[in-house]
Amino acid sequence: MDKKYKITLTNILYLFLVLAIPFICVSGVSVIPAHLRFYAITASAVVCLMLAVFIRKKIILDSVTVLSLIFGGLIMLSVLYSLDPKLTLNFFVIYISCSMLFIADLPENIFDKIIFVIRVVCVVMAVSIVLSVFINDFILTYFSFIVNPNHKAEIITAIHNEINYSKAYSGLATERADAAVIMNVGIALIASKFFSGQKLSKHDIIQMILFVAALFFTNKRTLFLVPLIAFAVMILLGRVKNKFLKCTTVAVAGVCLFFVLSAFIPQLNNIYNRFFSSGSTDILNGRGELWDFSLDMYQRNPAFGCGFASFNKFAYDGGLLIKGRQWNYFGHNCYYEILGELGIVGTVAFAVAFALPLIYTIILIYRNSGTEHQSAFLLMSLYIQIMCIVYCVSGNVLYTSQQIYLWYFAIAMMLCVKRSQGYKGIVQSIKYRFSDPNKEGYEKI
Repeated sequence: MDKKYKITLTNILYLFLVLAIPFICVSGVSVIPAHLRFYAITASAVVCLMLAVFIRKKIILDSVTVLSLIFGGLIMLSVLYSLDPKLTLNFFVIYISCSMLFIADLPENIFDKIIFVIRVVCVVMAVSIVLSVFINDFILTYFSFIVNPNHKAEIITAIHNEINYSKAYSGLATERADAAVIMNVGIALIASKFFSGQKLSKHDIIQMILFVAALFFTNKRTLFLVPLIAFAVMILLGRVKNKFLKCTTVAVAGVCLFFVLSAFIPQLNNIYNRFFSSGSTDILNGRGELWDFSLDMYQRNPAFGCGFASFNKFAYDGGLLIKGRQWNYFGHNCYYEILGELGIVGTVAFAVAFALPLIYTIILIYRNSGTEHQSAFLLMSLYIQIMCIVYCVSGNVLYTSQQIYLWYFAIAMMLCVKRSQGYKGIVQSIKYRFSDPNKEGYEKI
């Protein structure tokens, strides 16, 4: 008997999130996603609130949710003294909107649907990257209506420069760092299934090879290291039997395959050259100068910093220009930058707000009290959290809306499992109910 799907307000709201969250997280930075992402984030926040207040009729305030709201509150507070108050306010909206994912308390089956759509998008992105390697101007020739509908010369130049000078390919993502993040998400999907003890299908194996190959072609060093770090942690925590032997065998086979393919596909050598054969003596690619600006911001106001996301304005005032114009690409080290923008107070709030979910994730994996399905959720969450933490060292995770949302989505997956298992953790949750006005508003769970 065929399933019948009812058109209800609840189903419409869930459907919106199933489509919107993949769009926010893994659709790349071409024209349409770049222009619509902020609106999709704020709309998703409204939907999450509607689900909590009108459908589920409760708001759960646990330690993770409260800490994320406190961090968002500090960003809002910094608007008062920020060097760039308009941009600070914009990021406050993004962070508070992301926090609504925790309040929505989405069920497992909705996460399943979101992950399925994310996987489809990741496959499409990976195929576009690989085809770009072998077909000249593949994206501009066949998908210009998506990546450059107005035929802007600067977009064409940026894509050509990425290939000719950075020796990198980004496919439909149109920017190699974002493409590398998306490929890591794809790898996380397959790896979480494997390390949760589930058997991989042929399609899983083919997709994993595709994601890894596409990651090579993005030529991003830090994001190439992420799978190695994440796999090492997952080997220690996962459910796979004889996991050390299996993972060692896979790793050796992968290295051998890489060297064999390198003889036929010269582009595979690019990532090797970036690690071991770079002609530049500056392995930070100029990031050290940017980090100095962050530390200068901290020295100006050690307690509260100069305002969230005010790095670009501070650097411009300090004389940093790119082709005669203001630098708009932030500090490429989130830890230094947040110290400069929110000071010691904001840095401590950030550290606690994002370290606690990671601790909970590791504890829940170690307890091993859920299903294989829940274990896969936790391992995927772990992988993405590790990726964000590692990439914060050299990237702009906290200042890139799709990566911020992806981080919060990973934490929301962990909270889904944590709440379903009834694990209260370090601080008990508080549930605010809207359904019965005669009862007290708050009750422990």
